[in-house]
Amino acid sequence: MIDKHKKEHFKMPANDAFQKVLLINPPGKIFVHKDGVIGERKHCTPPLGLAYIAGNLINNGYDVEVIDVLAEGYANERYIEPFLVYGLEVDEIVERAVAAKPDVIGFSVLFSNRIGETHGMAAAIREVLPDVTMVFGGQHSTAVPDKVMKQSHVDFVIAGEADQSMVDLMEALNGRLGMSEVKGLFYRNGDTIIDSMENVPSAVDGNGWKYYGRKDAPVPLELDALPYPAWEIFPLDAYWASTVRVGGGDIMRERFLVMMSTRGCPHVCTFCTSPLLSG
Repeated sequence: MIDKHKKEHFKMPANDAFQKVLLINPPGKIFVHKDGVIGERKHCTPPLGLAYIAGNLINNGYDVEVIDVLAEGYANERYIEPFLVYGLEVDEIVERAVAAKPDVIGFSVLFSNRIGETHGMAAAIREVLPDVTMVFGGQHSTAVPDKVMKQSHVDFVIAGEADQSMVDLMEALNGRLGMSEVKGLFYRNGDTIIDSMENVPSAVDGNGWKYYGRKDAPVPLELDALPYPAWEIFPLDAYWASTVRVGGGDIMRERFLVMMSTRGCPHVCTFCTSPLLSG
């Protein structure tokens, strides 16, 4: 048994067609009122979900690179009425993506107001990397997977927590699993969008989304089996340069990271997406 705390990783065959993964965190975006007052303070928080996914991919022998558009371009602001968008410019993101030479690119869309910028990045990258496989995940993609899949540059959507399902998708792309075996996966068969969980009973059905019980949800059930987040490939200095934490408060420590003490929720509140993503 491999100790998840050690820098030892499984090694995949060198001839795998899908080996290199590029993970992209989109730019920041805040609403600006007509009087010029911003709806919230800019902040730059380490993306814990992407770090967990990166850690498990690396632990399973895949090569991973990260572009945190928000953190690495934090000082670069542009006003696109009525929003202030901050992060790397699209042409720089495309240049970085080309240099990374990925087989698969994963986009995290935590907030729905950032889906436009994320689609813009993906479409621009698609123009220069027409054969790269693109995967969308996160809260927004989980809530409206069919809508996200309508964009031609999106090859797959992974709903729910993708710590393990992203690894399973890589296994499927390399022929070691069937696509239908990847929990929470939306993919195409011709012009038809397939939901790998269409035959799994849901706890609550919504308009294009489903809540699943914990045992059926597309989430990792053995949390202790997951490796630690791969913070070593993230731009930590960029996060530490920010003075604002999530929620708008001031940072209380110069060097910090984020953690999650539990996952999932027994409630079904209409204003919260926790059970949608985590079961």
